[in-house]
Amino acid sequence: MKPPSPELKLFLLGFYTNCKIDLGGHAVKGQVVAAPLRSARADNGGTVSVEGTGQASRAFVSEMLKPLREVKPQALTALQQDVSDVRFYRVTTNGKNGVRLQAAVGQ
Repeated sequence: MKPPSPELKLFLLGFYTNCKIDLGGHAVKGQVVAAPLRSARADNGGTVSVEGTGQASRAFVSEMLKPLREVKPQALTALQQDVSDVRFYRVTTNGKNGVRLQAAVGQ
């Protein structure tokens, strides 16, 4: 396994997992934070809160969320009549089939 970059910065905000989480531990020289963290219960009866990974300073959180504050989606433009027009912005998914697109019957 190749070790992560020493400059790695990863912020998993509201991370959910159904397995043991291993974000590299002491091998990671950058900053990795997962918080708040939830895990699937062993009895498939929902989720439980799990201790977060790493420490998120105010400056780190501000830096990681900067693109959400500053990057704005482009204005929609007209497309040709024969082109599908499906656009996604800031999408969150989970599960094996996070997003599934299917044409309507008869299309």
